[in-house]
Amino acid sequence: GNFATHSTLLEQAPSIVNLFDDVSPTVKGCIVTFVNVLAYNGECRATLLDAGVLRLLITSIQSHDPLLWPTDAAIAIANLVDRDHPAMHEVRDNHVIELLTDALDSTIRDEPFPAGSHEFYTDW
Repeated sequence: GNFATHSTLLEQAPSIVNLFDDVSPTVKGCIVTFVNVLAYNGECRATLLDAGVLRLLITSIQSHDPLLWPTDAAIAIANLVDRDHPAMHEVRDNHVIELLTDALDSTIRDEPFPAGSHEFYTDW
């Protein structure tokens, strides 16, 4: 992909994370998608985690609310936190591993995640 604009977008990450709790579910979903796009770029991951994106991604996937794009959150978490990363304890402690597995399983079965959301992914 073209990562040329990511450094400019990444500068906005702390401000966008700070907005998350105060915006509508639709805007929260846009924020989750923004983070997911940046999380594909390995050079952005440490800065995203430092900005506090893991909290909002966990909130999104735990919500099962299609407006918060929980599958985008699952993919972003999978890109951001590997098993040796210090933040993995947050993923384990919040039962996010099970939700990541549910999202991947839904994709394999060609079913939406969360159920009823019409959200399908094939880019794991």
